[in-house]
Amino acid sequence: MHGSNIQRVMRIAGDLIAHPQYLPRYLRYAPFTGYRPVDIGLPWFSFAAIDFLDRYITKEMTVFEYGGGGSTIFFARRAKKVVCVESSHAWADAIEKALEEQQIKNVTILRHPFDVSDKAAFEKSAYLNCAKDYGADVYIVDGYEESIQLRPICFELVEKIITAASGGIIVLDDSWRYGSVRENNKAKEVRGFQSCGPCRYGVTSTDIFFY
Repeated sequence: MHGSNIQRVMRIAGDLIAHPQYLPRYLRYAPFTGYRPVDIGLPWFSFAAIDFLDRYITKEMTVFEYGGGGSTIFFARRAKKVVCVESSHAWADAIEKALEEQQIKNVTILRHPFDVSDKAAFEKSAYLNCAKDYGADVYIVDGYEESIQLRPICFELVEKIITAASGGIIVLDDSWRYGSVRENNKAKEVRGFQSCGPCRYGVTSTDIFFY
């Protein structure tokens, strides 16, 4: 969340006082330890959302991710299949290396670079539109952003897919940034999971939309 480093530290302290169950994991995977989410096989989400998804995901489910990493490993260990689209060849290589080292074979990595500064081109990009080719029970809206907010565009597309199907969930990370999505969606229920998380400074929120 926005704010100075002091404000972020104070938020972490307040969150850990309110939720002491996260303290051992936070200290184990704090940013100063040098771990990355892909190293520990955890999403870069709030611990509250991770705990919910750990209970929710089953071996019968397919997960589609905009943006991969530790989340790809996390979901692959729990779901039947994971499809992950990445814009960076170098990062896709890193994910594939981690999957190979752990002998995880139920993941498909798609590579579709795009121009992060061109919103109109993004809306026509293979990165965005490849989700139409894969039915899923769970859609993860994460991925790389710079000056343009691209996650709301991804959210809008997968919401059309998921509402045309028999239901499922959309997971929107760093949801505090996207007030328009929180206010304008077709979900039957929205749950917000706010807490600190692995390998990150500060407190974040991960929203889950149920259809």
